[in-house]
Amino acid sequence: MIRVAELPDDPALLKRLLVEHDAPIDRIKAEAAEQLEALRHRMEAEKKAAIDAILRRFYGPKSERFDPRQLLLFGLQVDAMPLDEPSIQEESGEEIVTRRVRNRHKHGRQQLPEHLPRIEIEHDLPDDRKPCP
Repeated sequence: MIRVAELPDDPALLKRLLVEHDAPIDRIKAEAAEQLEALRHRMEAEKKAAIDAILRRFYGPKSERFDPRQLLLFGLQVDAMPLDEPSIQEESGEEIVTRRVRNRHKHGRQQLPEHLPRIEIEHDLPDDRKPCP
């Protein structure tokens, strides 16, 4: 470190000394800025890759399953077409497993059973309370 008494009186020499002193600091700042920008790009790429993976999981080919109740596919009747099971097993390398379509239960209130007694109760208002004000 230079003492104040050792500094030259010439302004041009002082400027050159300051530039030489600040050059390593400026170089370190520039390198840090480059590293920060590279880190930002890498983090942005990782974030985009994660979002793409999530979107593929929800909207990818696995979510597009064939509905066996669908009778027409491209104008052909699917249920009337012959199924060549040996060639399908050979191509996939696995045994064909068909899955049963489950009946989905309807939610909400259901009809009461017929064996329960029904009692009708009529609620009536007096004539003076029936008209609207």
